[in-house]
Amino acid sequence: MEQGRIEGRWSIASVNDYTEFAGEVKVRIEGRALLVSNGDEWVKSAFTIDVTKDPPWMDIVEAEGTSKAIYRRDGDTLTILISTPGEERPENFRDPRIKNPGTAALLVLLRQQSDEAIGP
Repeated sequence: MEQGRIEGRWSIASVNDYTEFAGEVKVRIEGRALLVSNGDEWVKSAFTIDVTKDPPWMDIVEAEGTSKAIYRRDGDTLTILISTPGEERPENFRDPRIKNPGTAALLVLLRQQSDEAIGP
């Protein structure tokens, strides 16, 4: 099951090639829940995936709307390219919006963590 391939505990390594978030923001993927924390509080979003697409699609449902994304897993690295709600889904990981400040795409690079490294 593809969902199981991305489940686990992750730490952000970079966002749009910037590393200021490295190690500070934690992510947990459990079932159809995406949980994000930059401290003690976890924010939960629902998500769905479609593995019939290439690259696989991910839709993240938040209060602001649904963010359309693509993702890939390579070993202990999970890369997600996310559009802001209302924007088109990225077609590939070379989306030009990544390099333009103020644009509507985030390239998030996550590294898988052990249970001990990330806490509860």
